[in-house]
Amino acid sequence: MPMTGKLEGTEAPERRGASAVILFGIVHRSLRHTVASIRERILRPLRSQGDVDLYFHSWHADLIDNPRTGENQLVLDRDEISRLLPEARGLIEDQGEFDESLDWEPYWPDNPMRHCTDNEAAARATLMNFRRAIESQQRAWNFFNGTKSRSYDRVVVARADLLFLDELILPARPMQKDELWVPQFQAWGGINDRFAAGSEEAIRKYCSRIDAADHWLLKEKGGNSEQFLSRCLKLSGLRVNGMSFHFQRVRANGAITSMDTGVTSRVLMDTGSPGPAQPLPAAPDKVTEEMPLERAAESAFDATERVLILSRDGGESARQLHALLRHLCIVEIVVDRPPEHGEHGSEVVFIPDEELTGFEGMTSNLVSDRPYTAWGRGMCRAIRTVQPGDHVWFIEEDVALQPDAFVGLLERTREFAPALATREVHAKHNDSHWHWWGSARYSHRIPTRSFNPICRLSAELVQAIESYRKEQGMIGFHEIALASIAADQGLPMLDWRRDAESESSFGVFRFRPHVETRQWGISHPVKDARLHYDIGGVSKAPAKWWDVLCDVVAWRYRCEFPLRVLSVGQQENVFGLLRNVIPHPESEVHAAYHPLATPVPGMEEEPKPGAEDLARVFLNEGESPEILAWMISSEGYWESFDVVHLWNPDPGGLVADASMIWALLKPRGLLFVKRDLAGLDLFVTANASRAKVVFETAFVVVQKCA
Repeated sequence: MPMTGKLEGTEAPERRGASAVILFGIVHRSLRHTVASIRERILRPLRSQGDVDLYFHSWHADLIDNPRTGENQLVLDRDEISRLLPEARGLIEDQGEFDESLDWEPYWPDNPMRHCTDNEAAARATLMNFRRAIESQQRAWNFFNGTKSRSYDRVVVARADLLFLDELILPARPMQKDELWVPQFQAWGGINDRFAAGSEEAIRKYCSRIDAADHWLLKEKGGNSEQFLSRCLKLSGLRVNGMSFHFQRVRANGAITSMDTGVTSRVLMDTGSPGPAQPLPAAPDKVTEEMPLERAAESAFDATERVLILSRDGGESARQLHALLRHLCIVEIVVDRPPEHGEHGSEVVFIPDEELTGFEGMTSNLVSDRPYTAWGRGMCRAIRTVQPGDHVWFIEEDVALQPDAFVGLLERTREFAPALATREVHAKHNDSHWHWWGSARYSHRIPTRSFNPICRLSAELVQAIESYRKEQGMIGFHEIALASIAADQGLPMLDWRRDAESESSFGVFRFRPHVETRQWGISHPVKDARLHYDIGGVSKAPAKWWDVLCDVVAWRYRCEFPLRVLSVGQQENVFGLLRNVIPHPESEVHAAYHPLATPVPGMEEEPKPGAEDLARVFLNEGESPEILAWMISSEGYWESFDVVHLWNPDPGGLVADASMIWALLKPRGLLFVKRDLAGLDLFVTANASRAKVVFETAFVVVQKCA
């Protein structure tokens, strides 16, 4: 049944930059749950490059009844497409009629979908869904090609049941004829087959795979749909580019499919040729009010960046933050108690309780004898003063930093243009055990939490928070409210902890215990005012890789008992591990290293080992695969190491070494790897049932599950 919508711009003259989006599958199955992300993360960025036209092909089934997935007797409404995407035009056809038109029996004997389930009925259903999807892609292309009134610089084809987590970033130039872009995640040995973007010719080839699919299903054995797509694209001669672009599949009942619950937004925005994160430049030796750090001094004062320091009483730590940042932007200290006359200057803001209706409980969501805190007063101040184009920072007074670290974070954040930039963003469906989900009050469509001792909000998000307050009567706990409102509105978020370059601006940053050492970077929680001042004067970023490892080991083991550590790849690592990570006198380090290996940066100036160090170090010289194989076959090594530090920049070497190391690592032990994420992905995928990434920045830490 043809279906025509408004299709804005159809009669307009052709102009550079036009894009087309083609949806396929059962478009109205989950559209009510995904349409906001389609509009915000696909259509809106494409419209920034020019006109966008929307096309679709949809199968229709009256009912979905799948108890295994929780989709019980769900009635589908085909009119949802015209209601939710009125500008789209396309074709709706009966899925039952298509099913009856095919003889399915020849597909069953060598059904390749048995690889993903032991249930024959489920394997057959999976094959039927795949064949329907391939057919829908072809029919969507045919409708698009037969009805379009102009050519397009770029075309996107996607399933409609995808909840997009990242904003689509495509080249602003017209796509080249053989150019195709695909997601890099969930490739399963091939290419993710749920989304693609490219030229019209590239998308024609992408959507025209019916004959190849039937040949694979009927005459070949083994493989999966992702590998099938990879082979087709290779034969088509297309130039396939990977991009860091993520989404989750959503069922008709709104549930995220179990395989996708761990999928999160991208770590780095993809430009097509991403380079390595650059280290922060060294800062001068000293910081004072009169002389901000060198990089900060080069940054012009920006009145659109507004900082609200949240403080109990405007004490020393809050004043230190004000002194460090006031050269860069507008800075105010928001306090919990009214200052005495003359106690503070004009930079201190206090909003009385009687003006804070709806701002209560922002630090716990529980109305108590002290419902209003600096968080509520700060949010009220932001709502009253924010202007279009502004960005508001909330910084709690126990955050310590250097101006250089702040400027580095600000510059990196601007590259992403998020509505909310913060740390540890987790949707409830991925993090259901968090304490506050059960005790806090909230009303959000996509409950999401974040860790906000320092965070940056756009004016758009601040206004959305005010609208929520007026609708609901109160904002609620800020660790739920900020990210949830952004998610509900489809506003982009940046998790600094998942971006290696952003993370380079941070030192130790956690909920507890308190930070007790002077260090580079934005740190939390720093309760000692003197240490707060000292951290503000740290002059340069550390070059020592063990600063990160030390914090992770302390988190896992508390450094209360001796540890056995294996270092693979560099002899120089050994004594740094011994002194800086596992100082317990009974700890020991075993090393497997090549004598000609390049020294680790920053290790050349380390002091020479003493007799006590040598007594706790066991060196094994040679090729790491040989040494690891010897350990596996020898007594006393199997699952005996608490921590393994693997220094191997070659992806192939990483996978080979890590596979043997896995046999040497204790259950719940930690594998620490520097940067080599591509090789690590292969390893984690191969050990999915027993490997868990517990820390990820420029360094990655994988825990071996018990």
